[in-house]
Order: sequence, then structure tokens, then C-alpha cells
Amino acid sequence: MKVTYEEILEYTSNLIKENRRERFPFRNRLEHTLRVLKWAERIQKHEGGNMEDLTMAILFHDTGWDENIPHAEISARLVGEYLREKNFDESRLNRIVAIVKKHSSKDIPSEELSLEERIMIDADLLDEVGSLSIVWDSMAVALQDSPSYMKFYERNKFYFKKLKNQTFLMKTETGRRFYDRQIEFLEHFINNLEFELGLRDE
Repeated sequence: MKVTYEEILEYTSNLIKENRRERFPFRNRLEHTLRVLKWAERIQKHEGGNMEDLTMAILFHDTGWDENIPHAEISARLVGEYLREKNFDESRLNRIVAIVKKHSSKDIPSEELSLEERIMIDADLLDEVGSLSIVWDSMAVALQDSPSYMKFYERNKFYFKKLKNQTFLMKTETGRRFYDRQIEFLEHFINNLEFELGLRDE
């Protein structure tokens, strides 16, 4: 059975509303999902791969949640159930389920992953690394007691160090190139922020 993008998007949007609870009020899991899809399109344009399978997997990748079970496993079960109901070919169904199930398995070696699985992992990692990570940190600090520029700086620098050390997790050359560019931008921002706060001189 043929399903349209709009049908899948409506279905997964409802699943996200039912299943996901965000820690921060400014978090929106559907918006994250659509940004991941855009990153995947950018990577796929250079790397190749089946964009239809990727689109299906990405729209489902964060639909499930449980305190005790990895959300990737639940989301993989949800997409599997949906595709069986739509009478999808079993081999394609299995490929899409695998993309969803492995999207959080950043430590799996690239050679053990399909191209689509690698693109999914990279696209998910790229979201909120760059300008959006700055926005994320500033909004998170604004919700704290006594927010300040220094609190934002300290949080931003703390997470930047973690992000900077995660380049090795990228699974495609294109994803790595995008990630390195985002890290370079963040480093420039922090250096400039330190200058403006009087923490460094030229």
C-alpha cells in the first residue's frame, strides 16, 4: 500500500504528542524530527542512499518513549507495526526498522552499518550542534534561578567541550564535514564571548 509523506507525518506527529514528554518547555520533538530530516537530505545529496527509507525512519525515530526501555527500540517497534499494517514489503520494512533501532547506537563501527543507518546517526547528531546549541543553552539558563551571562557562558563552554570530542562518532564524510564546520563556528562564538565578557584579550 502506498502512503504519502503527509499521512506519515500526521501519524508520527500524533505518536510524538502521545508518547513524548519534554524536560524543557521550549523543546519540540516534532521540530527536532524535521530538522533531522533536513540534515539527512543534505548528507544524502552527497553520499547517496535511499531517501524514501530514510524519511520514513526519521519521521518515526523519536516517536516512542519509556523510562526503562531505550526509546529507539520502542520507536522501531512502532514503525514496524505501522508498516506491517500498510502491507510493506518485508525486506524494506526490516531495513527501515533497523535504521530506527540503530539511530542511537553511536558506538557501532561504520562498517557494520548500512549507508542509511550511518546517515541517520549523523543527521541526529548534527541537530542542535551550532547556532541551535547556543539557543538551547541560553534558553535553558533563562529558566534557572538568577540567570546570567556567566551562567550561560559556563554552560555553553561545558557542552562545547563534550561536542568537540564527539567528531569521531560521525559515520559519513559529509556528516563529519558538516560537524567540523559547526564546531568551528561554536569555537569562534565562545572565543568572541570570552572577549566581550572580559575573560580574554585579543
